[in-house]
Amino acid sequence: MDIEKLTKYWFLFSFVLQLFFGLTFIFLLEVFLDMMFWPYADLGIPRLFGASLLGFSFLNLLAYRKKEWECVKMVVLTMIVWIIIEIAAMLYIHFGLPTHPIVWMNTIIWIVQVIVFIYIYIQRR
Repeated sequence: MDIEKLTKYWFLFSFVLQLFFGLTFIFLLEVFLDMMFWPYADLGIPRLFGASLLGFSFLNLLAYRKKEWECVKMVVLTMIVWIIIEIAAMLYIHFGLPTHPIVWMNTIIWIVQVIVFIYIYIQRR
């Protein structure tokens, strides 16, 4: 089966979004954390997170270039699992640490992403 346009565009959108955040977490980390009013002591761990975002961004780019659902099905499932874990970690941060309300923006972005990926997966079943 061919990949629907929504899936292709969502892979492209996810590539751009995760590329932006990945590069930001690696090269502009202090600026981003200050903008989010996020306290930081160790800058290594967030940079590793940025590296994982870069990896997932290019996974989305590779999936965008494919033409058949069977070639990207595992990418969709991987993104669903990874983003759910990401959301769980973000919720732990929100409710366990003092954070500024603007930090919820990141969580909302991830929630929207996982909802669309789940929709794409269910639609193809």
